[in-house]
Amino acid sequence: MDTSTGRRRVNITVENAENYIEYSHDLSMYDKAPDNIISLNEFEELALERLQLLRIIEQASARGHKQFSEDWKKYIKEELAKLGLKKYLRLLLGYNGQSEQDIQARRADHYSHFILRLAYCRSDDLRRWFLSRELEWFKLRFIVQNQQGIMKFLQLNNLTYDPISSDIKEKLKQELLASTAGITEGMYYSVDFYKVPFTEVLTLVKNRKVFLENGFAFIPTSELVVSIQTQFRAILNEALSLYNQRLPSLDDDRVNSLLDNLHNLYTGKTHIV
Repeated sequence: MDTSTGRRRVNITVENAENYIEYSHDLSMYDKAPDNIISLNEFEELALERLQLLRIIEQASARGHKQFSEDWKKYIKEELAKLGLKKYLRLLLGYNGQSEQDIQARRADHYSHFILRLAYCRSDDLRRWFLSRELEWFKLRFIVQNQQGIMKFLQLNNLTYDPISSDIKEKLKQELLASTAGITEGMYYSVDFYKVPFTEVLTLVKNRKVFLENGFAFIPTSELVVSIQTQFRAILNEALSLYNQRLPSLDDDRVNSLLDNLHNLYTGKTHIV
């Protein structure tokens, strides 16, 4: 990703990337950095808007709303609307539309994520804060997806999750019904279950919300996000460490000043590191 003002061009690329990225889905694993030129003004605007988004997500929990509850989601949507952050609101519709507005919303989400990586890779505290908020933002978008949207996301990101066979599902019926919250006997046969390593869903294991057998956990489609988040966390953790090592390659004073001070900028929301 490059930034330019007039004749000046500042290269802030920190990863190899394709020249073209197709923004066809509202969800992203952010596995490819953008590699196009944007102005410093757009760079700053995208950074500040994403910081506002992440602060809103933080405040939703700080105000006592249970994470991912209807009240929590309502607060986030209302605050995004108040601040005019329409692009992020669009990503919460779960439609995966292909209009120009949809593409631009995903582009802004993609670019701003990588810009904030540069700002939040600089200390353990900043990395922890950024990682927590990005995981919450990822899950918030995932849970509004329907079955078709989830399957499309898995395909686009080469994530292989095959449902267990009908024979195994029948054999484990009582165990899966007993261990899976929100699944009634009447719903059972319309729900797909997946077999994943238990290490990918430790939060479910800790809360006794999953059936375990021979080191594997059996989870419904609604809990796939837990496994995918584990992979996303590992990718982002590694990337933030890599970015921190490459920070000396930044040579623009305006960019450095913004990135150095971004977390402490006032955006209308208090924050806790």
